[in-house]
Amino acid sequence: MQTIERRMLPMTELRSLASGKTIQGYAATFGRLSQDLGGFREVILAGAFRETLKTANVTALWNHDQNYVLGRNVSKTLQLVEDSTGLLATIFPPSATWAKDLMESIDRGDVSG
Repeated sequence: MQTIERRMLPMTELRSLASGKTIQGYAATFGRLSQDLGGFREVILAGAFRETLKTANVTALWNHDQNYVLGRNVSKTLQLVEDSTGLLATIFPPSATWAKDLMESIDRGDVSG
């Protein structure tokens, strides 16, 4: 039986890049205390994603909904890079109407995480 781990990590510095077709932000930042995760909080250490990024099949979803896939690392529509700040995510969303609406909401500042 395959175990699937789902985590909600609020994006920091979420923005749409100049092309208007790319979403970028930190999915996790190092050395900061998380929000309450149901009775506990955690701090992510630098290097936490290093091994996982080599083999993981990661999907970026809108609102944790499998029907709204923004990007996936194995298809190169999601790039994940661990740098000195944290886990930087760059997403190349589909040209679907719902994704265009999301990009508009990001550009307006209505969606920031």
